[in-house]
Amino acid sequence: MCLRDLQGATLQGAIKCEILCDTQNNMRETSKPLQLDAIDRLILEQLQADGKLSNVELAQRVHLSPSACLRRVKQLEDEGVISQYVALLNPKAIGQHGTSFTIINLENMSNALLGAFEQAISEAEGREAAQPPAAQPSDPDPNGGPTLR
Repeated sequence: MCLRDLQGATLQGAIKCEILCDTQNNMRETSKPLQLDAIDRLILEQLQADGKLSNVELAQRVHLSPSACLRRVKQLEDEGVISQYVALLNPKAIGQHGTSFTIINLENMSNALLGAFEQAISEAEGREAAQPPAAQPSDPDPNGGPTLR
């Protein structure tokens, strides 16, 4: 959306960016950098591949006792090396088949041109909302291609 002041003139730059601070992910300042050894790096590698690993399974994979492994994981968490555990979603499974980033350059930032652009976007969004949902693939046919319902 184009931001304008009350007189209808565009604001300088016509783009407003909000800075969102998430202190949780900021790097912690420490007096000395944490030294990661080969086992720490292996723990991190295993957790990056599968964050749902139990401590016992992780300990087996990195050749440590469960208590020693847990101590190392807790230290990595406390030092901020491991900041969070997340679930990665399959976009296709939730109906989001892709993401597109578009850069649009206008000839100038005149009110008339910005207004026409905003109008065109509004109309395009209206057409998109009015379209019926696309056919969804169901079980694949015996020849290997998906069949549409």
